[in-house]
Amino acid sequence: MTDIKLAEKHQGEEIFNLYQACGEVLTAQSILQWDENYPGREFVQEAIDQNDLYVCQKAVISLVQSY
Repeated sequence: MTDIKLAEKHQGEEIFNLYQACGEVLTAQSILQWDENYPGREFVQEAIDQNDLYVCQKAVISLVQSY
């Protein structure tokens, strides 16, 4: 099951880190869409504060069976 929800303040740093990692991949492919300043922590926090940022989370289901 996949949930799409508004991002919450406590997720800001993790979201920022994801943006940074994606930016590094883009740069390595000579796609200069993002740099070290954009999108920054302030961008992420403002988007969260304005309810403009969503996260997609996949639920992990564990099945345990005993015999």
